[in-house]
Parts: sequence; C-alpha cells; structure tokens
Amino acid sequence: MSYDVPSLEPEIRAILSAPDVDLRTISAKRVRKQLMEENSALTPDVVKENKEEIDTLISQVFEEVSRAQQDSEDEDDTQTNKRKNHEDAGEEAPVKKKKKSGQEESDAKLARKLSNEINGRATRGAGKSRSNGTAKKGGRAKKSVTTVDSDDDGDEEGGKKKRRGGGGFGKEYNLSEPLSTLLQVEKMSRPQVVKNLWEHIKGNGLQNPNNKREIICDASMKAIFNVDKIDMFQMNKVLGQ
Repeated sequence: MSYDVPSLEPEIRAILSAPDVDLRTISAKRVRKQLMEENSALTPDVVKENKEEIDTLISQVFEEVSRAQQDSEDEDDTQTNKRKNHEDAGEEAPVKKKKKSGQEESDAKLARKLSNEINGRATRGAGKSRSNGTAKKGGRAKKSVTTVDSDDDGDEEGGKKKRRGGGGFGKEYNLSEPLSTLLQVEKMSRPQVVKNLWEHIKGNGLQNPNNKREIICDASMKAIFNVDKIDMFQMNKVLGQ
C-alpha cells in the first residue's frame, strides 16, 4: 500500500536527535521499531512494503544529524584545546629568583640550559602526543550512513515483540511557558517536542535555504531560545537540557 514516507522525516529526526540516543550504536532497524511504536498508522505491513524508502530517508536524516553533532563537538574540542594551551603556558612560565654571583650563577646558567634542552624535547613529545590524542578524539567512531542502514533486517515487524529498552523515549516533561504556548500543550515527551517543532519550522519555512542546518527563529521560537537564529543540533541540545 502507498504511504507518504517523506512525512516521517520529523519523527525520524526526533528519534535520532534525542539526548539519550548514541549515534555510534543506533540502527535503521531500531529507528523503524521506534516509528511503529509512536505512529499507529505505521503497521508492520506498511513498514515492510516501504522499507527501502524508509531506510533511505533514515540514512539522509542520520547524515544531517551526525554531521551537525560532529561540527559541534569539533568546536567544543577547539575551545578545550585553547584553554589547555593557555594553562600549559602558565605552568611553563619561569619563576623569578634572586640573583646569584660567581660560580653559583655560572652553575645556575648551566643547569637552566640543560633543563631547557630536556624540557624542550619533553614539550615537543608532549605536543605530539596531545596532537595525536586530539586527532583520535576527533575521529571517534560514529556510524556511517552505510552502517546505520546495514542493520540486521530480521523480522521485527512480524516476529515476537521484544522487551522495550530503557531509553525513556515516551517519558513526558513539563514544558516551559513559551514552549507550551507554541505547542499548545503543557506536557510532552522530548521526541514529540522535537517532532512538533520541526513541523512548525517546515510549515513556516524557517530553515535557511543556503544552510538547512540553520533555523531562522520567528517570534514564538525566539521566545523559547532567545536568539534570532539557531543551529538545529544546538536547538536539540537546548531542548535536551
């Protein structure tokens, strides 16, 4: 049977952007399962007949969310490294000592020269280690689009119902006054908040056409985030706090 698969984008984005979802372990199978739990119109037969198109959409949204998260983490790493370098510079600053004379001064100069040579080598080695460590952190393994789409197909649509994981997707939270005003409810689960916000964003054309990750805030959203524009990943991070 025919189904409007593109209409699932807000729900898929809400699932992948949820604060307790690890993009390194998420799978298309898990996303499909979550969609069926939240959307009564998605029966096992509908999912089975539209599986390929649904998985393609999951991959597209996964790539956008993953790229936005990586950009945010890279920016955080840059700020952390700047602070660390500043702290290291402070620790390596020489301490002034009173003048020495004669042989003591000569011995002190020799000792400083040897110390500088040793510390110079150690600093270069440490710098290389920090560089390697930073690169390793930046390259933290996340699932690629291919990986997220290559899960075990299984037969979760028609097989035995498995115990739901303790992700807490359905837990409802009290909404802030501006958010409650926009969504017209007082309590809602985080995935549903994200889903409804994206419906508002797309329905009012609030995405920057030159950068789809950037959201132009209208009056209702400005009351929630207190900014004129916001990155979609940053928006999800704020909602998860």
